[in-house]
Amino acid sequence: MTQPPAGGAPWGAPQQPHPAPPPPGPYQQHPQHQPFPQHPQPGPYPQPGQQPPRGSGPWTRPGWGLIPSALGLVVASIGMFALEWADGAGMFDLARAYGAAIDRGLITGSTLLRIHLEFGTILLVVLMALYSISWSAGAVRGKKTALLVLGSTGKSVRAGKLTGMRIMVAGCELVVGVMYLLLTLQLFDFDAALLGPGVWTVFAGFLLMAAGSAIGPRR
Repeated sequence: MTQPPAGGAPWGAPQQPHPAPPPPGPYQQHPQHQPFPQHPQPGPYPQPGQQPPRGSGPWTRPGWGLIPSALGLVVASIGMFALEWADGAGMFDLARAYGAAIDRGLITGSTLLRIHLEFGTILLVVLMALYSISWSAGAVRGKKTALLVLGSTGKSVRAGKLTGMRIMVAGCELVVGVMYLLLTLQLFDFDAALLGPGVWTVFAGFLLMAAGSAIGPRR
């Protein structure tokens, strides 16, 4: 008699189907091996010639406006210290003569005009030069320097919009330059023909500073 197969079901019993193997998955891995941890990939770097995203890095960088701004300081200094303001007299000679006439009671002078001749012009030139040069040199690097240089938080500069601030800085310097010229003309009864080359040279220095601020820094 034929014996049933070893370990199998008796003859006549229904055969149990063998379970089908699972279909191969796309990423089957051995249970003893774990995948290596994935490290985050760095973001894309800006290509050469491209600007970084707005809001990152310094707000401004040195621009071409630095050249006329620095040149304006040199020109104004020449007008104050090397050229005559009237009839062969320089700015300091004119200040001494004006102060002596007031002290002797020969004229009724203006204290503001006396200060303007003695050190006010120098102060104006230095302040405007610092204002223009620092702006054009890209000194506005963030919020703190914007408050120091521009006197504001500089939201538009942070957003990369420099046109409005260029106009504002250049406009302030033009106003200061016109005020300087009008105050000096007051000394000569507003007769521009009496002004020496030194007065006009200082005014040209203010115009150069304003032009430099209008060009300003770059983003």
